[in-house]
Amino acid sequence: MIDPQQKEARFFKLSEEGRYSPAPIEEGIFRSQILEGFWLKIGWLWQDPPPPLLAVLKE
Repeated sequence: MIDPQQKEARFFKLSEEGRYSPAPIEEGIFRSQILEGFWLKIGWLWQDPPPPLLAVLKE
């Protein structure tokens, strides 16, 4: 869930029992447990102007 007004981002993971729990965000970075290698710096969401695409892809 991304709330641009509050500048908050929350991610959830689905357990084998069918329940959602918060996914960890470590050092401002969310790392997907589903999409291998996908990660996101939460601060990028609030940057104005947004970071250049090529700079993001290089990281």
